[in-house]
Amino acid sequence: MELRQVQQQSLKLKMTAELKQAISMLRFSTQELRDFLYEQVAENPLIDIKESVDDVGHFHIRPHGHGERKTDVLNLIPTDAPDFREDLMQQARLTITDPSLLKIVSYFISLLDDDGYFREDIIDVSDQLDVPFSVAMKALECLQALDPPGIGARSVKECLLLQIDRMKPHRSLAKEIIENHLEELASGDLMALSERLGTSLEAVQEAVSDIRALNPKPVRFEPSKRTPYIRPDLIVEKRDGQYDIALVEPLPKIYFNHHYDEWLKRPARSEAEMFIHQKYRHYTWLVKSIEQRRKTVLNVTRAIMERQGRFLEWGPKALAPLTLKDIAHDLNIHESTVSRAAREKYVQTPHGIFELRRFFSSEVKTHGSRGISATSVKILIRELVETEDRRQPLSDQAIANALKWNQGIVISRRAVAKYRSELNIPSSSRRKQVSM
Repeated sequence: MELRQVQQQSLKLKMTAELKQAISMLRFSTQELRDFLYEQVAENPLIDIKESVDDVGHFHIRPHGHGERKTDVLNLIPTDAPDFREDLMQQARLTITDPSLLKIVSYFISLLDDDGYFREDIIDVSDQLDVPFSVAMKALECLQALDPPGIGARSVKECLLLQIDRMKPHRSLAKEIIENHLEELASGDLMALSERLGTSLEAVQEAVSDIRALNPKPVRFEPSKRTPYIRPDLIVEKRDGQYDIALVEPLPKIYFNHHYDEWLKRPARSEAEMFIHQKYRHYTWLVKSIEQRRKTVLNVTRAIMERQGRFLEWGPKALAPLTLKDIAHDLNIHESTVSRAAREKYVQTPHGIFELRRFFSSEVKTHGSRGISATSVKILIRELVETEDRRQPLSDQAIANALKWNQGIVISRRAVAKYRSELNIPSSSRRKQVSM
């Protein structure tokens, strides 16, 4: 074997500090980017900054269908709502298909206190909304089915019962203690409690252990650390038969401080002059990086919405299967770039505000040539459960059969059980017990 020296040219991307920062800027949320820009102003005397919300970018998308839907659900939500309420709204939009019921649940979410409790009188609220008491109760049940377990409870007792039903539904003794013996439990005399219940001390201790693992405050929230309500970074609106995308990040404007014009005319000889020239290069890089970030976020959003045209027309039930790879292929960029661009970016659509990453969903096979997203399947499962005969709830296999014969969706019983669990829907036997 002969060894010899060979010259070879190759191109390699050198990961400079500025390139790393440019990549980080893409994944920043709007608030993180604001903080970053003000940090740059503090470090670079050549940068001036001014608050502005007038700069928006636009794209147009052709619709994938007909008709237009609008919702005023967001008008019911206070602008300073903590972030856990926005998370509840996200869950509600993906699991509640009745628009009128969704509106009531949204209003209920806005009434929750900082611990996640619903403190209002349900009768008074139903009168205020001019809806039947039964409808208000159904909305409250939908709210209480969301995560975290115990959310929307009207008392500590109800909060604990909601959690024990969700997490350990077969712990009948624990439920009995919560319902009828909380005061005795608080006294700590477990022996007296076991005698009162007519059961062994070991069984009572096990039940008490289950109860103590529950959280009496579903949302642990410190008002001093209040997170502002998440506002959309992009808005999608239908105008003249096309969907218009606008980037509305409330970011400050970056300006050059012309006080240093004369310095830049001089050659960089002294230490001060070299410092000014270096900071000018950093300023120009920052301006270009911000513009590139805007273009990338807009391009990724445009590509997502073009793929999700049916969602824009018909809502979450019509979400199509979509992967990072699909968008990366459409834009001829790397998947990691798509992931960073979608991170903590929120878009307001005709059906509510969604994080961009929510539009990515795995595919479930159907009898037809086109698949369906896992999110859409979950919504269909929720609808089947909501319309079932409460005296004879659908088993997981029955749900799988209904999806197959009614929707052409091929899904196993095990997959139904998985999606049902993710939707916090109890098993058919548990639903029957609750109905009885």
